[in-house]
Order: sequence, then structure tokens, then C-alpha cells
Amino acid sequence: MGCLRRFCDPRYCHYCNHGQGLAVLHPAFYRHIYKNAPEKFERFARQVWGINTSGLSAEDAAAQAIDALADFIKETGLPTSLSEKNIFTTITCKSCNLNDILCQCPKEQSRY
Repeated sequence: MGCLRRFCDPRYCHYCNHGQGLAVLHPAFYRHIYKNAPEKFERFARQVWGINTSGLSAEDAAAQAIDALADFIKETGLPTSLSEKNIFTTITCKSCNLNDILCQCPKEQSRY
């Protein structure tokens, strides 16, 4: 999660503000990680979005919760893609020069 916060932190990123960056990245990140803890995302579906999860697998409930989050973000007018913020290039880590939007550079991680 630190890599997402770093991308959206104004100390390191000048492409978008913190909230806009998180709005873009969280649904995609959650789709990537939900299988590691589907029961937590199933609870997210029930408790945050009021989704009736009875009869659904934890994975299906998780997918519905993430879709609900993405829909909410869109409804509020926040960006849903990096291209909406005119970010079309790979972002380079200033500490290690890696061309990776989710840089794992220890120098960057040590700043938190």
C-alpha cells in the first residue's frame, strides 16, 4: 500500500492530488489483491456498500464491492484513470531511476 500512497503523495508526485490519485489507483489495486483475503473484501461489501452477500462466494462479493467503489468514485466526479489526469508516461523513481509507477526502491520506502 505504501507504493500507492507514494504515487499520490505531493512530496513525490506532481501529477495529481492525493485524493484523485487514490481514486484512480485503489479499484485497480484492490482487483489485484482481493484474492489474498476475499473474506475481508466480502465484509467490505456487506458493511460499507450494503451488498447482500448471502449466496455469493467471498470472491464474487469482493468483486461486487470493488465495482461499487469504482462506481461511487465515478459518480462523485473523481478521475477513474490516469489518462483523465493526462498521465500517459511511465513515472520514474527519482532515487533509483526505475521506470515503474509502483517503485519498490528502498530509498523511497525509507522516506516513510
